Amino acid sequence: VKDSLGICPRGWHVPKIDEWASMIKSLGDQGDVMYKLKKGFSPRAEVSQWWSSTDLNAGEAKSFYLNVVTDVIMFSDVVKSTGLSVRCMRDN
Repeated sequence: VKDSLGICPRGWHVPKIDEWASMIKSLGDQGDVMYKLKKGFSPRAEVSQWWSSTDLNAGEAKSFYLNVVTDVIMFSDVVKSTGLSVRCMRDN
């Protein structure tokens, strides 16, 4: 997702996949990460997936995937026409 439409408010942006990875790493070990993401992200569904601003090619981009039932976190390649959520990250 490129934010040329102003999806995120001023001072915020759609994170690159390495920013998602850095955030995950900063939260601690796997158990801590899942606890914090479940509490902080409050996903309404068992599985949530958010766009990053990292392109793979003209038709695909990277996304961040979270399954709170099976405690799975992963980064996946997704076709750009897929409807995923966007989560904004505060600028540094």
